[in-house]
Amino acid sequence: MDLEPYRRPGWTVFRFDPDLDRWIAGARVVIGHNSVTILEAAVTYRKPVVLLWNPEWRAVATRKDVEIFARKINAVFLDESALSRNKLLEAIGQAVKNKPPVFSNGSEAFAKYIIKNLVR
Repeated sequence: MDLEPYRRPGWTVFRFDPDLDRWIAGARVVIGHNSVTILEAAVTYRKPVVLLWNPEWRAVATRKDVEIFARKINAVFLDESALSRNKLLEAIGQAVKNKPPVFSNGSEAFAKYIIKNLVR
């Protein structure tokens, strides 16, 4: 795909970078589709997230699934069919206002469960 139409002053546009985590860590907002990368951006890096539902990937997740996922990670959900420049800018503004999600340490809870219930 030709990246030239997407280039703007101050933007970095690329197809692939094996060091994507560096970009996420330095981002003000992360915009993407339903993926582990988006989950990592929200939970690990505590970044504001705009989550787009891609109707072409219905076999991966339904629109409802992606909306639920967005709520769980405090992301702003956008339906690609209603996407516009203004809606994206509004979503970015809202995402920046959202607080990052907070989850308990699942590994610690699981280790305690194993010790309590399975170790004799």
